[in-house]
Amino acid sequence: MDASLFQAAATLPRLLVIAGLVTALAFAIARRRSLGRASPLAITGIALLILESILGIAITLYVYSGFRMLRLGNYMTVMAVHNLVSAVLWAVGMGLVIAAVFIGRDGVSPAPAAHSPPGDPLP
Repeated sequence: MDASLFQAAATLPRLLVIAGLVTALAFAIARRRSLGRASPLAITGIALLILESILGIAITLYVYSGFRMLRLGNYMTVMAVHNLVSAVLWAVGMGLVIAAVFIGRDGVSPAPAAHSPPGDPLP
């Protein structure tokens, strides 16, 4: 298999993830007033997930383009550092997004209760 085709095949899933995350980031920024206190958590978490995906693409392109130049020890070190950084970015980013889901909303008030018409007996 050609190296450039292999690189494209290896990065395509991450590009799709980045597209979805950028869309989520755009929605979070657009709705930051209605999200209240959850907004900074969601925006920061999504941004960290985007950064993790970009790092994954960069390491994929670096490893596949420079694979012949790397010795086994160097390759293992590069991959170990990448895996550690990637795991931390993913865990913190996902933790912030999950926290944003469960944190209370400031500016959102509950919908008023439905009133029965006058003269209707109460149940």
